[in-house]
Amino acid sequence: MHPIASTPRSTLKTLQLRLAMPAVASLRMAQAAVKALGASRPFRPANQIRKALQEALHRRSFQSWREIEYAFSLIGISKLSGQLESAYKVRDLTLIRTQLNEIATRRNRIVHEGDLVRHERGGRVRHRLISHKQVQATLDFLDEFVAHMDAVA
Repeated sequence: MHPIASTPRSTLKTLQLRLAMPAVASLRMAQAAVKALGASRPFRPANQIRKALQEALHRRSFQSWREIEYAFSLIGISKLSGQLESAYKVRDLTLIRTQLNEIATRRNRIVHEGDLVRHERGGRVRHRLISHKQVQATLDFLDEFVAHMDAVA
């Protein structure tokens, strides 16, 4: 039996209960079920549901702090901030959240905008500057962040 189907509803977290599949995926599953029944073939709805949920989750970036917190709550880990505050030995994660969000913003600028400064006067194209030191500091921060996230999970 599928783990979600075998889990009593009361043990699921609120966000797990609210996790939704796109309506198109539901319609496709219904059509596949009808087709399988008509052809006397077995139909495995749990596999179809798993695939649809995987597709829905793969469309999310999980880059920002809010998305990371959401992802952890989906797997049943709540109070992520408190656990990370203990791991980092800090009282407040504001600086860590800010740095993580800035890294995600910079990554998106690089990927989607070519890391160009927008609306430069005179029509000149100008790239944002980045140094080896900045890249190394970012990688070090992310290595430490992921290590702390692994410890929490």
